[in-house]
Amino acid sequence: MGITEKMYRDILKLNVDVVTMGNHTWGKKEIFSFIDEKKIIRPANYPSNNPGKGYTIIEKKGKKIAVINLIGRVTMGILSENPFLKAKEIVQKIKSEVDMIIIDFHAEATAEKIALGYYLDGDVTIVFGTHTHVQTADEKILENGLRLYYRYWNDRSEEVSYWDGYRSFIQTI
Repeated sequence: MGITEKMYRDILKLNVDVVTMGNHTWGKKEIFSFIDEKKIIRPANYPSNNPGKGYTIIEKKGKKIAVINLIGRVTMGILSENPFLKAKEIVQKIKSEVDMIIIDFHAEATAEKIALGYYLDGDVTIVFGTHTHVQTADEKILENGLRLYYRYWNDRSEEVSYWDGYRSFIQTI
């Protein structure tokens, strides 16, 4: 488990803007040779002395878009800071610099993803919940406009359509 440099380079060839990580970030030791590149981020709520960064800001179609990566705590078995507090800290720091904030929340519990969405509603544009192991189709647009997506992908074709949907969302800004 984890990502190799070859896998990372192959993903970039698909014109991916940001690669987010999760609980297998450190699964391959070669990650340390490319974890500091601009297009890859690891969970921001990993201990602060870990290499890499937890968010990045990209520009698309004249808009500045922040992408924040977080890891959940419920049954993940990963030492991490509180994702709610870390998200709020980063959002407060960058919100005046960007037009849109996207969060990839790599978490086991659907409830934790929903709670983060409600906690950040009005502060961020979208929360993508990843690492889900339960079949769901519970996308929501919350009261203050936050879009909340968390799904279980059981094969590669569905995963690709998920990212195509994400790409379509970005293309509409």
